[in-house]
Order: sequence, then structure tokens, then C-alpha cells
Amino acid sequence: FEVSETREDKAVSRELKAIAGLDPTPPPPTASQADSGEIDALLADVPVSKPVVPTRDEIKRRRPSREPAKPKQPSIADDRQLPTEPTKIKRQPSITGENKKVQGPSNLVFIVLVLVFLVAGAAALWTLKPGFFTGRTPEKLQEEKEQVEKERQRIAALNAIPQCRTSLVVSDAPEESEILVRVGQAPADIANMPVGVRLEFVAMAEGFAPKRAVVPLGTVWDANGPNGKPRFELAVQLDKSKVKPGQLDAWPAADPGATEVGGKGNGPPGVVHAISTPKGAEIWLLAGLGPTSSVDDLIACDADVDVLVVGSKSFRKRVHVTAAEFVADAIKPGWRIARTSIGQKPK
Repeated sequence: FEVSETREDKAVSRELKAIAGLDPTPPPPTASQADSGEIDALLADVPVSKPVVPTRDEIKRRRPSREPAKPKQPSIADDRQLPTEPTKIKRQPSITGENKKVQGPSNLVFIVLVLVFLVAGAAALWTLKPGFFTGRTPEKLQEEKEQVEKERQRIAALNAIPQCRTSLVVSDAPEESEILVRVGQAPADIANMPVGVRLEFVAMAEGFAPKRAVVPLGTVWDANGPNGKPRFELAVQLDKSKVKPGQLDAWPAADPGATEVGGKGNGPPGVVHAISTPKGAEIWLLAGLGPTSSVDDLIACDADVDVLVVGSKSFRKRVHVTAAEFVADAIKPGWRIARTSIGQKPK
């Protein structure tokens, strides 16, 4: 072992020699001893033994550490170790369990309160406004009653007005020409037709030849018509036109020996239901003969009317008469009269 002059190194050396079982190293000989040969004597007195040198690991284990012991860091394994003696482990309360225990009843109470509130609101609404959920509210019922009352008053006012009758005078028509009044478009219900008299109709459609249809004198009508009035079914089938474009089809000839024109008679009023093939044909009623004719009780007081005059040599003229042209007749009270000229005065 090396001898050092410092106290600390000497102390360490002595401790190591004590650990190794060696005697302390004697101080070095002086110069006089060396000269006199006393070194050999000293060496002869010291027993020779092989020193045991400790390893580095043993020195580290045996050498006292001057540094303070560091506190042991806690490990995860230590945390997981449970004490050997029985203890009571305190579990953290479960949030889910608390919610189930605390929130469950409160949610149920909230739902019950909402249902009670809705039922109470519905009951109050039904009490204050019956029929709110069905739409039959008092306001709606009152509005319907007012509308019914207005309609009743309107009908009563119309019934209070004296019956209006019309007369259309057509003049200056060709001699022996037919004067027809448009009464509808098939299918059509032609009202106020006298029952039991002879009626003549002509059906016309574009691309088809006109065709005449006659209700013979004394024909039996159906007594179970609309509104309890007699009814007659009139069906007309038209043929395709065979003339060139721009030309007129021949006018259907009247029945030979017929002297009465349609629409005149004293029979009770009935309804003629006219249908045609093709559908939509214009239906014209033969109302008089030229040069002058009066069409009575066939036109409504507040309606326009079309008049067709058909004469020989392909003469055909259509005239439109408005409701405003009918004025009060000074001679016949309750009648409204209109006059129109065809412009074919005899020479």
C-alpha cells in the first residue's frame, strides 16, 4: 500500500490493512539505519506472508459510504402490493351507480310531471276551446252558421224577385231560314224544355257533318229526373266530314211535313240530357223560322246567347247577343226583351 502524507489517505490505508489482516506498515528507515545494514535485520524480523488483495467489488461493499443514503423511490410493484394482514379496501363510489340511484327517480318524476302538465294543458284547452283538436271550434261553427244564413237569405231574395222571362226577336233573316239557339255542349243538361211537344236539335262538331236529332211529339219522358223533373236522353252520333277544306257540309234536311219548330208548347218543364259522338259537340235548338221569329222563355235573364241562322244556298250566320242587350219590356211587365237583325232584308 502506498503511504501518503495526508491524514485521510493514512486512515484509509490503515482500515484496508486491518480488513486484509496486515500489520501497519512501519515508517521508512532513516539514513543511518540504511548505512549500517539494519534494513536487513528489520526485514528478517518481519514474517514474510503473501498479502490478500481484495477485489474492487469487495472494496466497494466494505468501504463505508460518505454520501447520505438516497431514499428509495416508490415503484409500481410496491404500490400494487397489499398488506398481509386483513384490511378493508375502500372502493371509490361508481359514478354510474350514483347516477342510477340518484338520477333514476328524478328522471321518472320529471317524466310524470311533464305528462301531468300535458294532460292538464289539453284538458284546459278542451275546456276553453272545445273542438280545437278536431277543427270544430266555436269560431268555425259560427262562421259556418253565418255562411248558411247568408246563402239562405240569398235564395230567399231570389225567390222574392218576380220570375224573369226573356224574349229574343230575330229579324231580317232569309225567307224560310232556320233560326237556332245554342243550348249547350254535349254532354249537357238542357233545362226548361216543354214535355210532350216536338223538339228539334242539331249537333255540330269541327271535322264532322252536322246531324239533326228529333224528340217526337207525345214521347214519354222519364219521370224520375233530377230535382223531380221529367228527363229525356238524347244521343247523337256524327259522321266524318267528306267535303274539301274551306267548304261547308250540307245542312241536314228537316222532317218532311213537319210544321212545328222545337221549343214551343205548353207542356210542363223538363230536362233533356244530350250526349254526342264525338264528345263535345255543340247542341243547337231549332227555335223559329225566318224572316222574323221570337224566341221566348228559352234564354236566362243573366246569360249571353248565340244565335245561328241557316238559309238556302249555304247561307249561315252566327250572332252573339249579350245579357246587357236585354232590357225591360214596356209592354209586358216582368219580361226582358232583346232585338237583333241578321241584315238580310227582303228586296
